Amino acid sequence: MHSATAASGAALDITGLTRVFGRGEARITAADGISLNVPAGQSVAVTGRSGSGKSTLLHLLGAIEQADAGTILVDGQDITRLRARKLTEYRRSVGFVFQRFHLLPALTVLDNVLAPVLPRRTSYDKQERALDLLGSVGLAGREHSLPAQLSGGQQQRVALARALIDTPRLLLADEPTGALDTTTGAEVMDLIVRLGREHGTTVLIATHEEAVAEGCDRRLRMRDGRVVSDSRPE
Repeated sequence: MHSATAASGAALDITGLTRVFGRGEARITAADGISLNVPAGQSVAVTGRSGSGKSTLLHLLGAIEQADAGTILVDGQDITRLRARKLTEYRRSVGFVFQRFHLLPALTVLDNVLAPVLPRRTSYDKQERALDLLGSVGLAGREHSLPAQLSGGQQQRVALARALIDTPRLLLADEPTGALDTTTGAEVMDLIVRLGREHGTTVLIATHEEAVAEGCDRRLRMRDGRVVSDSRPE
């Protein structure tokens, strides 16, 4: 990895974070007054059953969802109070990896990785950065392949390279191994954590698989929209 790709992670300071969906009997509190600090560069696994609030927490941190109450300070800036243009700028500083790979089927692997930065001017050579990242995720030589020519694990590796193309300070991975077999999922998890450390990126990974969380610096367990335990693996 070129030294130019080194990023400094974002420090998170979350207070009273709340998100409610629905009304009346259909009301669901997906985030229930969450307060949390994440130091810059830390990798955090967010575990819990489906419906525990893992994805909602990540979506709030990435400004995909809007909080009903509470604050999210990212390096001291409260993203819950940003106006539209500033929110767009903030989202560009965040990398996302989802369970479904969301690759564009008509584009090559290389063009999928380049897609987030193609319309914008950058201080680095975009193609060189993309090829460098594809090498880092084990896909050197596959840059001209189409997504349909890759396995699920390889497609998730492309999605990870795409998420890292603009050196995000924060990487959010929402069930990134959910569509993969156990062995491939473990490989992708290791890759996410390792590349996060190489880039100095703060990483949060939502997963319902306890074993997936073992490689992270820290593990949060969620239930009913709350963090019920906060531990560091032995």
